[in-house]
Amino acid sequence: MLALTKIEQLPERILLPKSKSLAARWLILQALFPDLISIENFQDSDDTLVLKEALSSIGNCELDVKHSGTALRFCLSYFAVQADRTVILKGSDRLHERPISIVVEALRKLGAEITYLEKEGCAPVQIKGKKLQGGSIQIDGGVSSQFVSSLMLVAPRLPGGLEIDLKGTIVSRSYIWLTLDVLIAAGIEATMNGNKIVVKEKAKLPEPKEVQLESDWSAAAYWYAWVALNGGGVNLLGLQSNSSQGDRKLIPFFEGLGVRTKEINGGLRIYKVDMALPEHLEMNLINQPDLAQPIAVVCALLGVEVKLNRLQTLTIKETNRLEALKEELSNFGISADLTVESIFIAPQKASAPKRPIKTYNDHRMAMSFSLFASQFDIEMEESHVVSKSYPEYFNQLLAQ
Repeated sequence: MLALTKIEQLPERILLPKSKSLAARWLILQALFPDLISIENFQDSDDTLVLKEALSSIGNCELDVKHSGTALRFCLSYFAVQADRTVILKGSDRLHERPISIVVEALRKLGAEITYLEKEGCAPVQIKGKKLQGGSIQIDGGVSSQFVSSLMLVAPRLPGGLEIDLKGTIVSRSYIWLTLDVLIAAGIEATMNGNKIVVKEKAKLPEPKEVQLESDWSAAAYWYAWVALNGGGVNLLGLQSNSSQGDRKLIPFFEGLGVRTKEINGGLRIYKVDMALPEHLEMNLINQPDLAQPIAVVCALLGVEVKLNRLQTLTIKETNRLEALKEELSNFGISADLTVESIFIAPQKASAPKRPIKTYNDHRMAMSFSLFASQFDIEMEESHVVSKSYPEYFNQLLAQ
């Protein structure tokens, strides 16, 4: 149990974790093009470490990717193209509930041999690797962008490359663009026009690539929220305002709450200015779903009416994040209205919590609800879940 007394002073500088989204994409390419890609600055987040461990395995084996949806989805495609290897992929109970059938069916159409070992459409699975065929496939883009990225990353190793036609409403499109940017940076020809993605076959990269990972914009969201609530300023090191990470779109949102951003040597400085808060905010977060929890909490604490839309992917994350948000907000006397894809919070006065905060084995729930320590003394169960993406979060928050 973590106890946080009311936090009134923030650290002056924060070294943010490296982007686990970028790390995962570069790790797959590094495994596909060994000796041609080197990654210089890893972080020790659970998701990155479990993927790195899986990709370093040899021979026929059983791999436990724990809670990492990214590792599971990316490894499905990676091991499907590893000829003469048989791998079983499994994870936590919650991971076994999260759907993977869309990417599995797409891989099967390319010739993959993947067998569900328990529940149809979910892990654990057995993958018998083989040489797959390239060509053209259709895939539903409305469930998870990671299905699309998983296929894109192995496409250079498919004969003739791969053309992906996305169907339906595309969710988290910014993460597909991120994958596209990584492929291009590696020297692989890849394009996206409308809902059609084309990745060309590439037997060998044009030249070795040394990768310096950027800091993580999703992690930055919590410090923007702290500054919005507590005032003052914080230097966020390693962050780039021109990043291809989709969550950098939080800059204009937090400007509306009085948080300004300016370039400094080695990163960005964020600071609070005096301004009247808006009465109502409404956002479409279809491309930035990881911002939903910190935005919902900061608006609830500031008394700003907020409606966050297009959040249908939150129901299949580490927990059902919409239900978890509603439950934990109620612990502070704040009611929220949900639909299958939105959350609405009217202006209300928060009250001291009735019980310790539950984290639902979700790193973003833990970091988002730590923000209530801007007004109250709080206790939090299983705060260690932040190790999934940001192991140093609470150490940095409490370092004065």
